[in-house]
Amino acid sequence: MATINLNNFRVFVNRLLANPKINQKEKEAYCYLLEHYLREAKEYCGFKYLYWMDKGCKEWKAAGEPGFPEKSKYL
Repeated sequence: MATINLNNFRVFVNRLLANPKINQKEKEAYCYLLEHYLREAKEYCGFKYLYWMDKGCKEWKAAGEPGFPEKSKYL
């Protein structure tokens, strides 16, 4: 039986999710697939917005860490 590295799979799926040429339904399917295998491996810890991880958090902190609803534009 072959095994896969879940972290590599997660990175691969995140790259697919960031691709603007992939439609929303396909992205939802990729998320479901990744979440399924992470849960099976007991490695699922919720999700984070890609923009938040890449830029949003830094921009939010630079803006003085405003609360909602202003914080929504940084997600």
